Amino acid sequence: MTPQIDGYEMVRQLGHGGMSTVWLAIQTSFPRQVALKIMSDNLASSPTFVERFLREARIVANLEHRGIVHVYDMGKTPDATYLTMEHLPGGDLSRRLAAGEVSPEEGVEIIREIASALAYAHSEQVIHRDIKPANILFRKDGSPVLVDFGIARNLESSTEITTAGTVMGTPLYMSPEQCRGEATDLRSDVYSLGALLFQLLEGELPFRGDNHATLALQHTTAPVPPLSPTNQRFSPVVNKALTKIPKDRFQSAAEFLDCLNSCLAEGNRAPSSRETTGAKTVRRVTPAKVTAEKRPARHRVPVWILGAVAAAAIAAGMIVLNQRPVTEGEAGRTTGAETIPGSGEAIPASVTTPIEQERETTTELLRRAKVHVWNNQMFEPAGDNALDLVERVLEQEPEQPDAVELKARLINTLATEISSADERGDRQFVKQGLRRLRDSGAADIAENIERQLQ
Repeated sequence: MTPQIDGYEMVRQLGHGGMSTVWLAIQTSFPRQVALKIMSDNLASSPTFVERFLREARIVANLEHRGIVHVYDMGKTPDATYLTMEHLPGGDLSRRLAAGEVSPEEGVEIIREIASALAYAHSEQVIHRDIKPANILFRKDGSPVLVDFGIARNLESSTEITTAGTVMGTPLYMSPEQCRGEATDLRSDVYSLGALLFQLLEGELPFRGDNHATLALQHTTAPVPPLSPTNQRFSPVVNKALTKIPKDRFQSAAEFLDCLNSCLAEGNRAPSSRETTGAKTVRRVTPAKVTAEKRPARHRVPVWILGAVAAAAIAAGMIVLNQRPVTEGEAGRTTGAETIPGSGEAIPASVTTPIEQERETTTELLRRAKVHVWNNQMFEPAGDNALDLVERVLEQEPEQPDAVELKARLINTLATEISSADERGDRQFVKQGLRRLRDSGAADIAENIERQLQ
């Protein structure tokens, strides 16, 4: 159903996720096209999530930089909580990367613009905490813009919406300290920026894994892969940005940008196509072509070795990772809390055994659901997976805020997995996933995915 907000005429839906929906709208008072971000109904009943949503508008409204999205308005009506931003019609960086439309030269220019925007944000004591391609959009003139400050933090504020020991961000680009749920500062943004620069240069991420735990181990223990010969001049900025220890990294995005500019100014830099032809870009390198270029063999550490190294380090007390599966047998011996990547929620250490399920409270059901998320049992096995358990909680307490947020994240994850399954030709998973979305009350998301897959 198309939402109705005074002062705006809805044109079409631009995007939909577990937390919000973005519409292209006309602001009738000017008039002009805007992007209208509306908080999901299932989260709007929670004061905590409403405050986090509106805080994004307040943070960005005070940042004035060409590389940061402009926020025009925010508000809360009986039917909707929303914020209004400039419309960025050029799409996002993730889509351009998937289509192979970004050459290394273009990628470096994008990073320079985003680093400049981050340097300004850092000077205003704001850290973003979720730098990734999907959060970089483009204006009509092609200039990149940093968006989605939904989990940003003001370093001068004494109020922290998230709690200590929780993980915020996107695992592929998270710093080691983010992976561990530790306190973050502007150096975490620098790490994410370094990971993105590596991807734009090489056509692949520096660290990859099949799940959050594997990625966390890579970020915290694996060495930085070497750049290919054609990109060696950028090694100083990439290697320092991706250093595991924050104090050894660039201490701000401004330092990162200075080093990147120095790398570009090196005498061995070949003229870019923009300089030699006057065109925006002539040579385009797809991710596949970049991978095929001759380069030194990457020292990719096998996952089982990383696991063994991490386990030995943990046993020796050398490192602390809140990043491992929790089993029912271990529950009685565990203290402290586990954390779910990107959820902003802590997992209590104890786990209810199957014998106790008949008398489980909503708190126990939710705890088990979070453990299942961590063990990658989000949608299987049937009847005993994270989504099933969360829905059991909501049957008893329809507005339980933790369950509402976790279900939204699970629905968003399932939608992402459906798209990935379609790309690899797994039609059975696509069919089952779409059916599960509908069964879980997310028919609108299922329909949106079906339209995109046609």
